[in-house]
Amino acid sequence: MHGNNLSGKLPYNLRLCQKLRIIDVGGNKLTGEIPTWIGQMYQMQFLNLRGNKLHGSIPPEICNLTNIQVLDLSINNLSSIIPDCFNNFIVLASKESGYKTNLKFLKLIDFSSNRLTGNIPKSFSNMRASMYAGNDGLCGDPLPKCPEDSLRPSTTNLVDNMNEKNFIFMQEVDISMIFGFIIGFWGVVGSFLLKKSWRDALFNWLDVAREWFCVKVVVLVSKFRQS
Repeated sequence: MHGNNLSGKLPYNLRLCQKLRIIDVGGNKLTGEIPTWIGQMYQMQFLNLRGNKLHGSIPPEICNLTNIQVLDLSINNLSSIIPDCFNNFIVLASKESGYKTNLKFLKLIDFSSNRLTGNIPKSFSNMRASMYAGNDGLCGDPLPKCPEDSLRPSTTNLVDNMNEKNFIFMQEVDISMIFGFIIGFWGVVGSFLLKKSWRDALFNWLDVAREWFCVKVVVLVSKFRQS
């Protein structure tokens, strides 16, 4: 039925052909949306809807075609995003391989010349960019990155920044602990070695130093929590 100037919608009764494996209605003038009942034709291996006037979104039910090897939706007026369930498909080859002779081994998906938008499924990132040509709203490998990807900081940078802050914080804490140990040690030992007048002066100084040390630790902890 390829290239026969057919018009109208795909006939609803076609869904009764459960064992149908090939539908090639490319190069016609079919209209309407891709029917959801296509997802019930589980034996389908070759579905060519290329070069029609189909509109609307790609129904996620089409992902139920687990035996599909060729899915050509190009040169229509399809819009919206590529359903996430397409990540379950594995593309084994591209259109250049020729799906007529390699049908048993090839899986081809062509979305070109539509009005699709959003991210390209990750499992399709190894496909040629020509498979998405004519969809200005699509982004992601192999096309240019999506705007949100360029604005999102990488996980590596976040980890590096956190590690750097933790390292600086631990350095300051270590210095404060060493200083506090020195103060405490000589506060005990020195009091037995020095004269009474010196001991009184030393204890006063230790009180001041202890208060400074406590304030320093509180400030460091507060800075770490804010970062």
